[in-house]
Amino acid sequence: MCPKGGRIHRSVAVRRCDSVAWAVAIKVLSRPLPLDHLPMAFNADLLKPTLQAKGSLQPLFSANALMVCGFFGGPFAALWLFGMNSRRAGHGNKDVGILVMGGFLALLCLFGLGALHSEGQIERVAFRLSGLLAGWVLVRLLRDEYAARRLNGIDPAGPWWWGAGAVILGIALEMWTRQLMTAVSQAT
Repeated sequence: MCPKGGRIHRSVAVRRCDSVAWAVAIKVLSRPLPLDHLPMAFNADLLKPTLQAKGSLQPLFSANALMVCGFFGGPFAALWLFGMNSRRAGHGNKDVGILVMGGFLALLCLFGLGALHSEGQIERVAFRLSGLLAGWVLVRLLRDEYAARRLNGIDPAGPWWWGAGAVILGIALEMWTRQLMTAVSQAT
């Protein structure tokens, strides 16, 4: 079949070589591989304990509760519930920096509002809005934890007692800070 002395034209040889390579590749890839040859990242048993262990995940307080407590109790109440959610999520000391920085920003907000010397409605509205903003930011920081619990079918915990305590604590800290600012301004 080869023209002129049994030699194959180069283009025909390349096409035959390509078709043989494709045939070998298809044959190799179509064989099922045993699971012990796969790397550990593809091991199906690796994900089973985390997806099936519903009892290990504690329910977090709902995001709406955190924002409502932040609105009524200010940023201190939002920080308190964030700390509770962080502990329930098992973060340990990971979120301590966020709590310290949030407390510092809340005090800075209060001292900034106190510098305006407004004892009226504007200061209370600004305090509540700063609590609402703090609640929103803190909920955004825990969005992965909320999503993990939602995927596992874990409903948020009812924070009525903790929320009421956080609001009372937030209002008490706000009043104490205002009294401190008044005492400092009178002393100077």
